[in-house]
Amino acid sequence: MTRQSPVLRAHLLKMTMLTQRAVDHSIKAYELRSLELCGLVHPSDRQWCAVQRAIGNRGRRLLAAGLAVDTESLLARCTVRMYSALRTTYTAATEIAHNSLMLAEGAQADASEPIKRMGQLVNGLVRQCTVALFKGEPGHAEAILRDDAGRQWFERTLGHTEVDLLRRGGAQSRLELAIARSLGQIAEQVYEMAETLKSCMHGSDSPTLLRNRAA
Repeated sequence: MTRQSPVLRAHLLKMTMLTQRAVDHSIKAYELRSLELCGLVHPSDRQWCAVQRAIGNRGRRLLAAGLAVDTESLLARCTVRMYSALRTTYTAATEIAHNSLMLAEGAQADASEPIKRMGQLVNGLVRQCTVALFKGEPGHAEAILRDDAGRQWFERTLGHTEVDLLRRGGAQSRLELAIARSLGQIAEQVYEMAETLKSCMHGSDSPTLLRNRAA
């Protein structure tokens, strides 16, 4: 019996698109102190929930039809890893939007330059992962993984920023610390996604779900 996956390529593409958009809007909302950009993140929640319901419904239909669900192949493992990473990234982006909204409403001082630079790096990495998935080209994922200097810079800057904000204290510092840590979460998930895309695209079952397989 052919094993079926409850997560279709269309589901992954939709989740990836929603995640990339949420990351972009939330990071720019922080940079610009923009209430409008903060507000653009939350309407995507309904679309995100709709995709998750579609995945759950597909899984239930497969089980009800007595079809085997694929949980063991490289493709299945890669799909689960991508789904988990996207969900964590999306949640972190909504946290950034929420904290940026509080900063904007409180008319706090201009955005931190180190956090802005970290946000720009993370935003670019998420876009690169999105291109890798949509085009099914491992080179984009491999480029992320090869950039050791960028990864080390981010980790070093995040560490210094956390120490500085903890030392300062105050409402703005607490909000910016939360934003910086959310960026750290997104960065971790970007590297997880890049590793996953590289493994799946070079694996024996590729180029399947990451190209155009429907099952």
